[in-house]
Amino acid sequence: MTLCIQVPKKKGQDAITLLRRMKIIDTSYQILRKGEFLCIPILRNPSSEELDTCIGKDWKIFEASFPKASKRPRCLRDALAPSLPKEALSRLPKSLDIIGDIAILRLPESLWEFRNS
Repeated sequence: MTLCIQVPKKKGQDAITLLRRMKIIDTSYQILRKGEFLCIPILRNPSSEELDTCIGKDWKIFEASFPKASKRPRCLRDALAPSLPKEALSRLPKSLDIIGDIAILRLPESLWEFRNS
């Protein structure tokens, strides 16, 4: 069980911004939708000063179960590391073009054997 703050969906972005500023949002868990509310996982109970900032915002604090947030790869090498050997990773080009969800890169012939991996 993880501590969380429940806020109305309409105020969700403001709440997330404020919780990030307070450095109490727990980014290792996913934010959940529950009807007309968002449940935002937090690292700790807000202090009384932090709560004063939130007074009158229809917020409720309780514990709930959250799925772990998936970590997105930071670069092409991180994304391909599980499926390519290390020597192939070192030969990957550093530049690429991204169009929507598609990465376009020019593979050297030495990596062609891995193009469908």
